Amino acid sequence: MAKAKTTKVSKKRTRARNPKTGHYIKDDPNTPNINEAYGEKPVAKNNMFGIALAVLLIVALVFLGGR
Repeated sequence: MAKAKTTKVSKKRTRARNPKTGHYIKDDPNTPNINEAYGEKPVAKNNMFGIALAVLLIVALVFLGGR
């Protein structure tokens, strides 16, 4: 039996901040199984479309700008 491929989504655990003031949020003692002081932020993906577009623009500037 073949194993199914699983893709892991990396998440970086960071301290939660108040969006207005930027101060850290403390953990609420009334919820023992949830830690509000930490949140998971997804790691940025590689944006291949943006890289390809930038390379295409540079190539176009080299060829069209050299005239």
